[in-house]
Amino acid sequence: MWRWARRVFFTGLLTAPRRLRWIYALAVGLAVLSAAAIVVLLFTPVGHAISVGAPRIAVQVIAPVLLGVASGWLITSLGDLARYTDDHPDNIDMRQAIRQRLVGLLDKLHDDGRYNRIIVIGHSLGGIVAYDALRLLWAKRTGGDTGDIPGQADDHAVAQAAARLTPPGEATPADRKAFCAQQYALYEDLRERRIPVQKVVKGEPQTVDRPAWLVTDLVTLGSPIAYPGLLLADGHDDEFRELIGERQLPTCPPQEVNGSGSGYRYQPTTGNTCLRYHHGAMFAAVRWTNVFASPDFAGGPITGDTLGAGVINKELPGGWPIISHSRYWKNTKSRKIIESVLNEAEKCHELLSRCPRGLRGNHEMRAPRGDGQQDKA
Repeated sequence: MWRWARRVFFTGLLTAPRRLRWIYALAVGLAVLSAAAIVVLLFTPVGHAISVGAPRIAVQVIAPVLLGVASGWLITSLGDLARYTDDHPDNIDMRQAIRQRLVGLLDKLHDDGRYNRIIVIGHSLGGIVAYDALRLLWAKRTGGDTGDIPGQADDHAVAQAAARLTPPGEATPADRKAFCAQQYALYEDLRERRIPVQKVVKGEPQTVDRPAWLVTDLVTLGSPIAYPGLLLADGHDDEFRELIGERQLPTCPPQEVNGSGSGYRYQPTTGNTCLRYHHGAMFAAVRWTNVFASPDFAGGPITGDTLGAGVINKELPGGWPIISHSRYWKNTKSRKIIESVLNEAEKCHELLSRCPRGLRGNHEMRAPRGDGQQDKA
């Protein structure tokens, strides 16, 4: 925990995101007060008076209690985030196991044959885990283990719509709506593409055809994925840009293969006419909605200069610091945003002013299939 805290504090001290600057200022203030208290205790008559008799006993009792409470709160609140985002060798196995469990679950849902649409929602650290797992799942299902997708859909319509999102300040609602529509259209096409997967049927291994891709939406709630340069790249801008350039950190919209207009597919080998999506192109077919509460410093907006201008940011006003971080599932506006993602599949939910249907009492949301049947989403 302290190793991670030192790294985050010292690398971000001069370049802290605006929403976190007050935390850094508070940390510096506490450090100065602590240093002053040590000087007073060691080198002044006040310190000598405290070091004897009842005051000394009180300090010896109270100080460990306060330190224990503070340490316990930090470990409970930030311990998992520190373990997952710190690349120390002690953490790598744990981090890999967490995201592989989610990749395995999503892979099974794709190969089950009963599902037509998948939406991944991650709160807090879960947003980073979901982002990581989708990156790995995309690489697995659109290349690598499965090879080329037969008759892959043309991604240039998505790339052309994405080009109108930059510069971010000049993108109109119509531009954003067009990008969302093209993302969903590419998902629909990939849903109809089939890749071979191995399944055990009645004890016998069989090769069956399953959809190449079913995930339509990623929703992050109060997630520190809003600070990727600080948490995922050790706070160094050069390293962050390098990771994006290598497509290890997928952006929305994705990085094009060879500059503007080249799209997101490449020719894996000379003479191979079937193009393959690059491993960081998942947001060509996955819409990303990022929800954050105004006073919740753990989350924040995802901007065009970090992970992309195609992310749909939804800010929830009001609430209280710390408390608001745990209330995304109870916040009415947050629930309606999630509902619009679930129920308004074909529309760009960023532009929905309200969701007329009430929240459903059960947890089975259904998305329309292309064949007129219904499937659980």
